[in-house]
Amino acid sequence: MGGAGIRWSLFGCALAFGVGFSSAAVSKPFNSGKSFSVGPQTARNSNPIFLKSVLGHYSSDPSVVVVPDTFGNQVLVAVSSSDLVESDASNWPMNQTFLYAVSNVGGPDPIVGTWWDHGAVFSESGFSSWVPMNKKRLWAPDIQYFSATKDLWLYIPDQDSNNNFHIGTAHAAVSNGLYNDAGFTSDNKPPIVLPSIAFDPGVYSDEVQTNKRTWLTYADAVFPAAKNLSMVELGADHRSVIGGPWKITYSGALAGYSGINNFYNEGPDIYSMSVGGRIYYYLVFSTAVSNVDPVDGDDTGWIGYAMCSDSAFHRNPSGCWDFKGWIFRNMRTGRSNHVSLVSYGSGNYVFYHVAPTKCCSTPTGASRARQVAVKEIQLRDHFGLGDDGEIIGVTYPVNPTSAQIEDPTLYGTLDGLSTTLQPAFASVRDEDKSPNSATLDISNVTNPSRSVTLQRGSDRLYYYFTADSGQNLQVAFTNATQTDLVLDVPPIKHISGDNWAIVLEYTGGSVSPGALSNMNVQLRITGEVESNDFSRAIGNYVTRTTRLQLVHLPNTVLGGESPNNSTNPNDAWKVVYANHVDGNAQLTYLTASTPYANDGINNQYLMTGRPSQDWYLEQVPSASVSTLQGVGPLTQTDMQNAFRFRCKWTNLYMTANDVQKGTAANPSFFVLDQALNSQWSTQVWIREDVFGDGSLFRLRSAWMPDAARDSSRVPIYLTLQAATPTGQQDVYVQPYQGLDRQQWHIE
Repeated sequence: MGGAGIRWSLFGCALAFGVGFSSAAVSKPFNSGKSFSVGPQTARNSNPIFLKSVLGHYSSDPSVVVVPDTFGNQVLVAVSSSDLVESDASNWPMNQTFLYAVSNVGGPDPIVGTWWDHGAVFSESGFSSWVPMNKKRLWAPDIQYFSATKDLWLYIPDQDSNNNFHIGTAHAAVSNGLYNDAGFTSDNKPPIVLPSIAFDPGVYSDEVQTNKRTWLTYADAVFPAAKNLSMVELGADHRSVIGGPWKITYSGALAGYSGINNFYNEGPDIYSMSVGGRIYYYLVFSTAVSNVDPVDGDDTGWIGYAMCSDSAFHRNPSGCWDFKGWIFRNMRTGRSNHVSLVSYGSGNYVFYHVAPTKCCSTPTGASRARQVAVKEIQLRDHFGLGDDGEIIGVTYPVNPTSAQIEDPTLYGTLDGLSTTLQPAFASVRDEDKSPNSATLDISNVTNPSRSVTLQRGSDRLYYYFTADSGQNLQVAFTNATQTDLVLDVPPIKHISGDNWAIVLEYTGGSVSPGALSNMNVQLRITGEVESNDFSRAIGNYVTRTTRLQLVHLPNTVLGGESPNNSTNPNDAWKVVYANHVDGNAQLTYLTASTPYANDGINNQYLMTGRPSQDWYLEQVPSASVSTLQGVGPLTQTDMQNAFRFRCKWTNLYMTANDVQKGTAANPSFFVLDQALNSQWSTQVWIREDVFGDGSLFRLRSAWMPDAARDSSRVPIYLTLQAATPTGQQDVYVQPYQGLDRQQWHIE
């Protein structure tokens, strides 16, 4: 959205895009003109992707839409304004609208890649019939694509000669990925007729429905006024009002929160996104909460969101909204913010702006040097439950008290700092301290069980997080007096895909059901962790407990949830480590030493998600096991637990080499990475459960060497060499001797 708008002398809708237009335009594809690159670190870390150093001007208040192109791909089109750095910058002077495009839907991160800068596509002079010269109030335009008429429309607010805000329009034809590249044709006629002074338009064309109804949301420029967001329905011409106006109202647990009822709101817009094929509608808006920021004062940098189900939205589009919490709050956004949601490729994204530096002389010194940024968001897939479709990381207390409703610090946010009151059993605070570390505080832990008593050594607390590949993660306590929770061995556990967990063992006194424990822990996590970066996907993880779970051994969940088991085969890999520490008292993980066939496999220290340490367990059909070459005696249970281990990095298989390196009395064979041979028993491993609970295994080779290999005919097992302080240990297959070096965890 534009400026906060609390007082016109101090606030404005900060969003303008483009220069002039031309009626004699030439159609060009979206991917034409000047280009610039968005790199993976920029997009991932939500640094500005539209940089002034690249574009030549500031940008703000993005509006995003997806348009089909010639080849059936999708083109992401973003509109962003130019913040003019002038003496009156406190009023957000703007007079141009710019347009950018990217077509990268097939990429692993479709935001990353080559963007096309189409420059200014509209200027304030396009409204010469009703906007005086140099008003510079071209705030927060919204862009919309209409598939029925195959055109792009801009909905643009500006001030008339009486300083009243209205919403004008401009449009450009779109055909097979081509559009009017010289600018949008202005509807230089009276603006959309609304019963109030209106700005910050947000237009939603409901492509989900066959009748393609269109709604225009806007902010009433009447202040002070609570609930000052309204909406109307537009006709088939995309600009006539055929229904409304209606005031936007909220329901749900937080509907009484004063931050959305008694403070100033603006920048409303509606979007639809799907979760497991289920459509949900999302309303985003900005609020001027009295947060008394030390730099920006009261601002509209707080972005809230509300949800409607598909059926509720079409019954009552203005009154179905369940307020969920804050996507962003107090984000150093130049005393305002304005966001746009979009589904693109396989992901969902929120575009917004940041203002990390000062740019000009304003009454408070607040920054107007705004630049557009983006974060990926993840929606909960929790079919049948009330939090289905919610934005992960934006949670709120379950059944909140009136005091909790008025405490916005209890609503999780995407802004890099999350403090969330956990339902039932815990409070969590996590914070990024630097690009290479994060802190985690867990306190107020209540035993949520009605029947189980927490006891020393019998309970584990899991904190789930995501980690990029190749991270050498370390976790340690920051409070030296910690006694009730200690780090488990190992302290970091693999769950699935990029999901990991910090594991804490409860070592305090007995805690009866429903009682408050003395658990209180502060941790520092080092490495490029994503422990609280909610812009990163976390698989199908669904819980309001902010990635926290309490488990009573062996497998009774007392509170919270773990990430769901993914059905994506790319998440099926496991890490395998020996039940043994090396000379440095650290665990080591099964690792392919090179990417080449016939090279050795060894053990090395954990590097999260490193493909050389990722293994697929491919079960071998029982009927096939007994026909393998050189297979030893097998029971029916053995054949049901026969697997091949394929390395994700090499796509080769863990193989017992058949060249004797030991003696007949004490045989020993190397372990290599080799191509699949469906007849080799040396590539098949029998997983023997040590305790019967799936926590620890012996890995026996289905192959049993005979006298021809200068060997006694005995079963042989995957074995780690004796402890060394190097962090790199060889592995062999040898007869079982009951050693911890022959017992393996598979996670």
